[in-house]
This record gives sequence, C-alpha cells and structure tokens, in this order.
Amino acid sequence: MISGKTIEEVKSLPIRDVLQAVLGVDFSIDKNGKIARCPNPYHKDTKPSFAINVTENYGNCFACDLGGDAISIIQTVKNLPFVEAVKTIAETFNISIEYENQNFKDFILNEYGNDIY
Repeated sequence: MISGKTIEEVKSLPIRDVLQAVLGVDFSIDKNGKIARCPNPYHKDTKPSFAINVTENYGNCFACDLGGDAISIIQTVKNLPFVEAVKTIAETFNISIEYENQNFKDFILNEYGNDIY
C-alpha cells in the first residue's frame, strides 16, 4: 500500500500545477489570484465552468459538479483507481513512491485491483 507520507506529499501539490501537468489544462487567474478558471477537462465545454480555489487546493465544475482535490479529479477524468491516480501524479512530479508494510492480499489488491479476488 502506498504510504501516507507519499499520499500527503501528492495532496500538498498545488492543484493548478497538477491539472496542468497531468491533464494539460490551461487556467486563467482572476484579479485577486485566488480562483483559476478553465473549460472542464472532463466534458466538452466552451466556457470556463471549471474553477479551482488555489488557496484551498480544491476544484469544482459548475456545469457537471465534478469536484474535489487533484487526486479525485485525476481519478474521474482519467478513470483511474485511487492508487493509480496517486502514482500518476507522483511520477509526473518525480515524487518517490514509498510503500507501507502490507500482507500479500493487500499487495495484490494495490497492484491489480479487485479483478484478482
């Protein structure tokens, strides 16, 4: 299982940087520098309905209600399980992935998902 330390390190990354690096989204920042907006990376959108609060590190789409932190947004947009979303972000930002002690079943579930069991 991926360690809590690695997960926290990934969660601490600025959501704007993660979404730009992993999804290639380009944001425009409002005048006060707290809200960034762009078309939603999850559905075809012509208006900037997706907004992130850079101070709270949280994003939300006002058209489809997609929202959350960077990990949950990557999970939804790329259709990945939590562990794979964390790995994708960590690898993109050169964060070394640490694992906690685990039993064999947890290892298999972590690496291959519920398809094995």
